[in-house]
Amino acid sequence: MKTIPISKWVAAVALLFISSLPLFAQVNRTLGTLPPGGAVTITFDVIINTPFPANTSSVTNQGNVTGTGFGPILTDDPATGAASDQTVTAVTVAPQITCPPDITTNGEACLLPSVAFGATVAAGIPAPTLTYKLGATIITSPYVFPVGTNVVSVTATNGTTPNAVCSFKVTVLPGSPPQLNIVQVNTDVVLSWPSAFNCYTLQYTPELLSPPGGNVWFLHPGPFTTNGGSIYLTNGIVATNRFFRLAF
Repeated sequence: MKTIPISKWVAAVALLFISSLPLFAQVNRTLGTLPPGGAVTITFDVIINTPFPANTSSVTNQGNVTGTGFGPILTDDPATGAASDQTVTAVTVAPQITCPPDITTNGEACLLPSVAFGATVAAGIPAPTLTYKLGATIITSPYVFPVGTNVVSVTATNGTTPNAVCSFKVTVLPGSPPQLNIVQVNTDVVLSWPSAFNCYTLQYTPELLSPPGGNVWFLHPGPFTTNGGSIYLTNGIVATNRFFRLAF
């Protein structure tokens, strides 16, 4: 809003200049003749339609009033203490974002990949802040995701509501499983697998049932040794643990 006092005139022409935008408006108003020492106040509002030019963070406007018997007078922003100053209005735009497509990647042995990701900001003034979460945990790119399907939620904020939200999935496949080697040595069996797969555990069951879902697998207590790039276990040949598997 702009306010300007005029002491004497017959007619006035107001020119409104808007900086950073290639626009101005001219308004003609006939106000009549004021008595000596009289005054009149012109108050006007400025409405600027969107969209704004890219990267516009504020809009500055000011009126230039002329009339019969007096020269140009600049309008004044009544919200400040300065005289004949422009009105600066901050431009704020709620954020808009687009999430990346879902990501699928493979692990290698027990080494999980570091996955880079990032949402795209489509709009927002001031520039939005993006927050990525895996569940309740805030994460940043790149990130080492666990094996399985992980849902990443993204929230964009810049102080102007509504916030923008989206989500995407990061699926990490375990890769090719290791091979379990079993060699009989006298009354024992020696089981081994590559030490690069140390995230796998050795399990056993006394018998295999049908359907397979009926099997109860037990964690082998060891002891385990590592030598020459492999993990070893020596197990006596007994009837209580005849079937073995590696589980991730």
